[in-house]
Amino acid sequence: MGNAPRWMSASILILASVGIVGCVMLRPIGDITLVETSDQELGGAVAQTGTVRVEVTAYVTGWVEAPANILIDQSDPATPSELSEALWVPSLAYAVTHPQHGVAILDTGLRAGTCDYGLRPVYWVPCRNETGSDLVSQLKADGIRGDNIRFIVLSHFHGDHISGLSSLLDYADATVLSTNASISDMRSSARFVKGVPTSMVSSDMHVQLIDDGFSAEELGVAVYDVFGDGSLKLFRTPGHTEGHVSAIARGTERDIVFSFDASHLKANFDLTIPSGAVSSRKAAVASLETLRSVVSSIDNPLLVFGHEPTQWSCVEKTARLDLNAEICVG
Repeated sequence: MGNAPRWMSASILILASVGIVGCVMLRPIGDITLVETSDQELGGAVAQTGTVRVEVTAYVTGWVEAPANILIDQSDPATPSELSEALWVPSLAYAVTHPQHGVAILDTGLRAGTCDYGLRPVYWVPCRNETGSDLVSQLKADGIRGDNIRFIVLSHFHGDHISGLSSLLDYADATVLSTNASISDMRSSARFVKGVPTSMVSSDMHVQLIDDGFSAEELGVAVYDVFGDGSLKLFRTPGHTEGHVSAIARGTERDIVFSFDASHLKANFDLTIPSGAVSSRKAAVASLETLRSVVSSIDNPLLVFGHEPTQWSCVEKTARLDLNAEICVG
């Protein structure tokens, strides 16, 4: 059989890619049950005078290879030349343990087993993990029972943040806290284009939309108070995605600010350069400025970036963040 003309091969490849993407977009997601605010005992308006402190444990669930422009805008002339290549960066999850109200999980990291994801040849994210590095395995190793997990906070629905979601929902009957914009991205038939892998949102979930629960407070930003006592607060940082949120935890010995993907790297924060792949560059820059304002308003906080490799180079799987002891903070 002779070789097909080059134009024919290219056309077949394009048609095949369109067909695959179409099938992915039409694949159903899990059932989403919206939980009314009035049904929740906790969450919403911030307590101005709360003094409750929480334990915060970080879990390195694996590493993903991220393209340079995803991490930081390569078109910005101030982007350092050493960040012009793809980097292997950590995929993280966190357990915030309240002394009375159970545990809130922040993001879910990578799933167990084969963790690469995407859709060849359109988009593919290589990853590496180890046996027992997935979130549920690490929670079990730390003695955190599923029935003690109250909330799952998702900063946004990109694959490196929700890969472990299905297994966590199997382990814990917890309410997912998210913004309406993030849930809309997940429900959209074009979710793949928005970076939401359909296979990772196939589980049924109970979702609390938090948009109406934000209120102004002393840090100069509107926050959603997860436990109702100021110990864990969420604030909006759109740009990377429209519904993206960041978080502040009042740790036992220090406060922790989680940028998530509002600032993938330390360089994003230091240079006010967002990712090159954003829903709105203007909003992404404004969110970096919001992060800077929040950090400057807190006495000596630990700022944890979304994927800064130097913060995690010495951590095998887990680290306590609420203690003053150094981890690998660069």
